[in-house]
Parts: sequence; structure tokens; C-alpha cells
Amino acid sequence: MGNIRCLIADIPQIMLADVIRKITEKQSGIEFVELTHEGEDIPRFVKDHGVDVVILGKSALSVSGTLNGIFEASPQVIAVSILEDGNRVCFCVEDVGPKELTDLLSVVAGDVLRKK
Repeated sequence: MGNIRCLIADIPQIMLADVIRKITEKQSGIEFVELTHEGEDIPRFVKDHGVDVVILGKSALSVSGTLNGIFEASPQVIAVSILEDGNRVCFCVEDVGPKELTDLLSVVAGDVLRKK
């Protein structure tokens, strides 16, 4: 398996976008593809550039429409939405089966419970 190709898109807070970019660049196995800005055609970019993971920074109210377009363009992509001020994250994965769902829950819930 090659590098995970990661796109950072629509994060209006420049400093937050820069922090996320630096985090992704430091990780081995993750390739930072590009930083896109509001108004760019994210679904087309995802399809044309073979993106594996999209990190979105749109507000919670506007994420749904963008995600529908991304999944129509590239159903295998994983979308991560950085909500509001960066303290909330939403993962969206298309066509998840029972094993994938329980794996995701174990990782996410396990991490949250360790912090308590």
C-alpha cells in the first residue's frame, strides 16, 4: 500500500489549516496533496487527483452537501470534517460494513475513554 493522499479543503482559519497541513506532512505514510479554498470544486479535485482522505473545515451546516458531492465523485474516499473552531471532528466513510463500523468505534471511543 502506498502513501495516504490527503487533501485539506475549505478551512477558512489560515492558522488552523497550516497546523493541520504541518501535522499531515510530519506523518510517514501520509502525502499532503494540496490545500484548497472555498469555491473550488472539491469533488472534481478529489476524483482527478486520486485523493484518499479529505479534511474539510466547513461549518457543520454546510458539510453535508459537500460530502454528497465528494462521495459521488470518489466513493472510496474518507472525509474528515474539522468543525467550528477545530475542537470537533466528524469522520465520514462511504459503504461501511459491520466490521469497519466496530473498528472505527473501538479506535475513537477507546481514545476518548482513555482521556477521561
